[in-house]
Amino acid sequence: MPRRILVPTLAACVAFLGACGGPRPAAATPEPASTPKQQAAEPVATTGLVATVTAVEGRTLVEFTLDGGAAAEPGTPYRVLSADGARIKGMIQVTDVPAKGRAVARVIALTDAADPPAPADRVRELTSLAEPAPTTPAAGGDAADEQRFATLREQYQRLLAEAVSRHDSELAEARRAADARIAEAEAGLRRTLAESERAQAAELAAAKSLGGEAALAAVASEREAISTRTRDALAERDRLRVEIDALTTLQQELQRRLERLSAERTEAERASQARLNAEREAREQIAGRLAGLEKREEGRASATAAMLSRDPARSEGVLERLDRLSAETAIASERANRAEAAANEANEALLATRRQLAESQAAREAAEAKLVEVGAVDAKLAATADELAAARRETAAAKERQSASELARLEAERALFELSARVLRLPRAGSELSALQERLRASLGARDLMPTDAKAPERLP
Repeated sequence: MPRRILVPTLAACVAFLGACGGPRPAAATPEPASTPKQQAAEPVATTGLVATVTAVEGRTLVEFTLDGGAAAEPGTPYRVLSADGARIKGMIQVTDVPAKGRAVARVIALTDAADPPAPADRVRELTSLAEPAPTTPAAGGDAADEQRFATLREQYQRLLAEAVSRHDSELAEARRAADARIAEAEAGLRRTLAESERAQAAELAAAKSLGGEAALAAVASEREAISTRTRDALAERDRLRVEIDALTTLQQELQRRLERLSAERTEAERASQARLNAEREAREQIAGRLAGLEKREEGRASATAAMLSRDPARSEGVLERLDRLSAETAIASERANRAEAAANEANEALLATRRQLAESQAAREAAEAKLVEVGAVDAKLAATADELAAARRETAAAKERQSASELARLEAERALFELSARVLRLPRAGSELSALQERLRASLGARDLMPTDAKAPERLP
């Protein structure tokens, strides 16, 4: 039972038995009357009547009612008195208060197991551990009851001291055992860690001795080369993207220039057509006038008039103006052709850049695939290292088994030699013993003549 439950319960039992077994005042000696001030200072004990007694799961529960409808509190101890109040039957402790004036308590001590609480018994609140037991003329002179109560009180006091000391010793023993287990676990953990570190150091040394370091260096160098190629491919991709953006901007600029030149050429053609129409109309008008003048002059020839353009700032004929306009139109067409050729070149450069970008992307994907393959090789190398460590452990275990078997063989030979020495030291008491000794000598002589192996485990230092 836990100490926090056992100690208060036994203390209450001791107090109860102390009240029961204490010396009773003699009937002939009257007690001094208490003063009104002392009577006012003493608490009033609550009394009640037992209603029902029930046994539930090994515990005895007592339901009682309180006089005057008083309220009980959980944990309050009560004495159980007989119906006439002449003797104490036990002690109960309140566990539940279902209603005002009613309470349910559990039995924590019995004066006599054969006389448990019963309905119609009286209950009285234990207001103080020093509260005296009820005194009656019949109980005052019962020396046997006093002796029995004193013995029971001493027994409970002894049980309380033993329970406390046993609990303390068990607690100390449990603490010592827990400390020992903790220390043992820590030592085991340290040993395990040390063994693991030694095993890892041995495996690392073995891997280095078998060329694992060179393989790891090769894998690391290949991984670094792949990383370098990947970085170069990414840089080339970024550079090509910048070039693509620049070429796209140039293409857009050339497209705008081409549109502007097309508009200018259209406008020049429209103006040239308008001028040609004007020149043709003027030429027709001048030809009509010349025909009229020739008719009026009766067929006489006249000087040819210079046909000028409508622009007063230019002194050129119609044919010259047509030639000039044709030349300007040819120049504008050549410019448009050059702009279109530049746009085509820009498109070709853009396509070439996109092809280079696709090739860079393919190279990057190939590098990533190579990196994945290197990771797989690294994993295989780690698995090979694990298999090598397992093989070395198996080899070490086989060597240990071989050493153990060789030691067992040597022990058997030593036992055989000792037994042979004992048999050979025996006096020859019969033919059978003599024959046995001769066979032992022959066997030992044949063993001595066997060739010895200088590299045998038992001859190694």
